[in-house]
This record gives sequence, C-alpha cells and structure tokens, in this order.
Amino acid sequence: DKNSKREPGIRAIHSAASKIKVLVVPTNEELSITMQSVHVAQIKPKELDAAAAGVEVVRKASASQHISGEDTFAQLTRKTSLIATKGNMLATRTRRASAVVTAAQKSVYLMSLSGRGTALVELGLYGRFFRLNPNKVGFFRPVGNRPNGADTHVHLIHSVFKLTSKTEDMVGVDYPEALHLMSTGKQDQLVDKIIAAYEKYRVGKALVLISGMSFPVQSLDTNFTLAEILRAPVMFTMKFDTSAERAIQNILLHKQSLDQTPTKIKLAGVIVNRVPIDMHPQVSQTLKSAMAAANIKLAGVLPQDECLNSFRVNELHQNLSSTVLYGADSLDRFETARFVTASGSVEQILKECRSSLSPPVVLVDACRGEVILALLFSVQSTSISLAGIVLTGATKLAPMVSSVLKSASLVSIPVLMVSESMEKVISQLSHMSPSVLPSSTRKIEFVEGLFDNHMQEEWFGSIMKQEMNVTMTPKLFQYQIFTKARSSLRHIVLPEGNDKRVVAAAAELVSRGLCRVSLMGVVEEVQQL
Repeated sequence: DKNSKREPGIRAIHSAASKIKVLVVPTNEELSITMQSVHVAQIKPKELDAAAAGVEVVRKASASQHISGEDTFAQLTRKTSLIATKGNMLATRTRRASAVVTAAQKSVYLMSLSGRGTALVELGLYGRFFRLNPNKVGFFRPVGNRPNGADTHVHLIHSVFKLTSKTEDMVGVDYPEALHLMSTGKQDQLVDKIIAAYEKYRVGKALVLISGMSFPVQSLDTNFTLAEILRAPVMFTMKFDTSAERAIQNILLHKQSLDQTPTKIKLAGVIVNRVPIDMHPQVSQTLKSAMAAANIKLAGVLPQDECLNSFRVNELHQNLSSTVLYGADSLDRFETARFVTASGSVEQILKECRSSLSPPVVLVDACRGEVILALLFSVQSTSISLAGIVLTGATKLAPMVSSVLKSASLVSIPVLMVSESMEKVISQLSHMSPSVLPSSTRKIEFVEGLFDNHMQEEWFGSIMKQEMNVTMTPKLFQYQIFTKARSSLRHIVLPEGNDKRVVAAAAELVSRGLCRVSLMGVVEEVQQL
C-alpha cells in the first residue's frame, strides 16, 4: 500500500522491520551533495566512478517512485549516496566509492570466537607489540565494563605496562550506556561515541590493539561492524574444543562471514588457545597445513597449562560474594587449580587432598565441624597443603567450632563462608573462568614465555611493518566531515523556513554543534512548525 502511493519528496521503500533503511531520491540533488562532500573530505576524483554509478541507480529508480518527505536532510545524508549506512544499500547493484588511504597508524581488532576469555591473549599480544615499539602502542576497548572504576581489561594492560594514558581515554563507551543506546534504537549515537573516542585516543600511536566486545549480548555482527567502522583488520582468537578439525571448521566459517562484510575486512591472523599439552604437536601441524591451504595466517597455537587455569582465592571471594572469616589479608597469595568436595569421611577427604598435585580449595558443608577442624589441624601440622576452605550453607560458624579456632590459632589459610548450598556453589564455580590480575606475577611471566615460545615471530614483524590500505567507511567519513564543521563553526542561512523538513534539519544541525543556522521565513509560520 505504501509503495503504491505517489507523493512528492523522498520515498522510503524499506519495511518497518528492516534493519537497513532504503530511500529513493527523485532529484539530482544527491549528486551535488556527493560532490560537495567529496571536496570537504579531500577524496581524489578517480575514486568517484562508483559513486556516480550509484547516483545513477537512484536517479533511475526515482523516475517512477516518490514518497512522503518526513525524513530530515541530515537523516538523508546519513542514509544515502556516499554517506550511506553500514548496510550499504546499493551494494547489490553498484560499487560504492570509497576513499582508499595509506595509513601510517595501524590497528588490530582482537575478536574471540569463543565469546570470552581474551585477557591472557590481549596481555601476550600487547606485550610483544610493546617490546617492538614501547612508547607508540595503544590499547582500546570500544565497549568497556567498569564495575569498580577502570575496565578490567584496560586496568590490566595499563597497570602491567605502566601506561601514561588515562584509563577512561582507552574506552569508547561503558557497557550500560552501550546497552541502553542499542535497546532504544540509538545505534548511530553509540557508533558516533566510539569513533570519537577512538580517533582521539589513536593520535600519536603507531599501532592500537583493539579488544572486541565479549559480553553476553555480544554478537559477531557487532564486532564485524565495529572493526569495519574503525578500519581495523581482525584477529581471531579461539579456545580449542575437542579436535583440530572442529577448530578449522569454526575458523573457516567465520572467515567466510568476514569476507561478506561490505568492505571485506581483512583477517590479520588466528590464535588457537588452550590446546591440551599431549595434543599440541599434532594439532599445531594440522592447523598449520589447513590455514596455509586457506591462505590464512596462523599466528600461534598456545598449549594449555595449569598455571593459566588457576584461581586466586580473592577471585572465588568476589564471584561467590562470600564472607571472609579468616585470612582477609592473604586472599591474593593463595591460588588453586583444583577443588575438593568434602562429601565423604574425614579420612577420605584428607587422602584426596594429599593426592592433589597443587594445593586445592576444599568445599565443606558448614555443619561438618569435625571436617573443618581436621583440615585446619592437618594444614597446621603440614601433613597436607591447602589454598583455602569454602564453608557452604550457613552465615556463621557453629559456636563450638568458632571457639576452638580462636583459642587454638589454627587458621593459616583463607576461610570463606557462603549461605548458598554446596550444589549451587559447585554450579557457580563451574561457570567461572580463570582471570589474570595486575598482581598475578606468575601468570604474567608465564604468558610472556608462552608467546615467546609458541607465536610466529614473523607475524608480529609483518603487522608492524606492513602498509595497510584501509577503506574510508561511511561512518568515519561522516565523522571527519562533522569534525571539520565543528572546528570552524560557520553561519548558514536556509531559505524555505516554512518547510518542516528544513526546520527539523536546522534543529539537528544545531543540536550536533555543526553550525549556526538562520531560517528565512515568517516568524509565526516557522514557530507553528
């Protein structure tokens, strides 16, 4: 019904549910707009052929189609011609013009195919790049999460390498703000904020390592879009899962998705992480052969190690929201890669603890006073070594047990207490991923050695030395025009002040701080609009 009505002005031919907005412009005005925009953006004339072809498609379509003129001029320029949406509405018919530039500044967009667990890879990658160019390597998070100040990934890199940049400058937008903008249909504002923060931060950097989104709402499409907008080649990292064949299939599937993006984002390389040690040689060879056949750079295959799978007791405390009964000042010193559930007899529990290769954390029902005392006496006598005890199903110790502990001064390890049942605590622990903190000296040193031994040396050199030909994306093109406009605020006089589209466009121009605007028209008529 909507398409059968012929009205003067711009015509929208997309459906209400469409993510891509398609507009038809029935005049040659868009060609003039494109040429003026090209002049402002300093695009070379030889790059305009595809733009002219795209305009011709719009012009031909407009000969038989019209729509209502409810969209403002600013919305039109965002959605059509050279300044199109990232969906690239004319991609199926024409090649859109793009400004190809050679950038001295480089970037790599790190994207996890496993959804999370990129901190150790970020640490290793940044460390190697940092060694190649200590003062010119940056780290940026398009969307960060700052529960207690700085984003955890940013805080780690900033602290370990003693960076001088402000941590807030290393994040585009906070996760709650990003979620709000996306849920309210304000994706354009979200992208604008990320671009502005990134363009400001990257000044003076030879290379920026960009850490992609890894939150529950994260989607690969979102990361692809951000990588495309920021003009960054993508680096895949993934956790090894069962077999080399499955890893290869996963990589090739996502590489195909990457190739289907409007600007065909470049894949800089792949890192496969946490490969079981006994499988590592065979998996490495299989992946190397498969990636070479697919013309994909395999940057490294990292083996799994117990050191990287360990948890500090303070991580358990934070994730379980526990009460610290003893050892509050030593939570950072104790770590474990194993948990023992105290479900049998005292003898069985002690035997299991002794058989552990590394000191375990024991989960004990708070009502089992005899097990608690036996464990602490055994630690005191050095017959077993524990990283800590977690008491479940209570909010305080039984009076008798508490009295014995205080009088005997038995406690030399952290003791935590949670009100949840043993089953719920086990479930929570199973969903935890080991993390690395700035104080995790052993893990940090291990990651450095891991990357030295298992990453391809030539890959780092190729990233730092290569000249990257990158495409000027529509959003970045718009950002540069807006930045130039704000830097030299001009006064524009618009005729036809009695046209509601002109009034709406003027309001948006002023609200974005792009210029000062005067409208020509009868005051009363303009005010009514």
